[in-house]
Amino acid sequence: PNAIVIDIGEGTTDFAVFTNGKINEHASSSLKLGFGNVLESAVNELQQNGINVKDRADLQQQLNEPEDIFNINQLRVKKNAVNHQLEPFEKAITKSFGEALNTAGSNIEIIYVLGGGATPMDKLSNLRQSLINETKAQTGGIGIFVVFIDPKYAQLLNEAGLQLINQAVYGQEGDE
Repeated sequence: PNAIVIDIGEGTTDFAVFTNGKINEHASSSLKLGFGNVLESAVNELQQNGINVKDRADLQQQLNEPEDIFNINQLRVKKNAVNHQLEPFEKAITKSFGEALNTAGSNIEIIYVLGGGATPMDKLSNLRQSLINETKAQTGGIGIFVVFIDPKYAQLLNEAGLQLINQAVYGQEGDE
């Protein structure tokens, strides 16, 4: 009942704070940056350096390709461009999270990180450790559990939550 859900999307990162099982509107917030912005900035950097990448979807697909003798140098350059953009995004998430945690008070018991950007941020950045460090800084070194939702479910939880809300509001699972 006392949790913060960090939803890292394509263009936003949302911090939903729950206090005693209810949304805490005063502590919840949204950051107008998402993992898609990281990829978009990396695409711009790569294109400025003459590297052929069409768009962020193309970059994402290329980053997921296995390394081999033919593409290893290209992949390294592309991964470096993404890494260059990750640090400011990680810092922005950590700062906004810290503000939400501070506003929520001392009753937060767990932090969930989900959304389409959660998995790449967990794999490619130090976000997990930054969040843990922030919880320790605000709890006298004790910390709070930070759980990154399994990649199989990280993106699906948004849809499942919206279906539950729709069912509660409209009494059905339709597309209202």
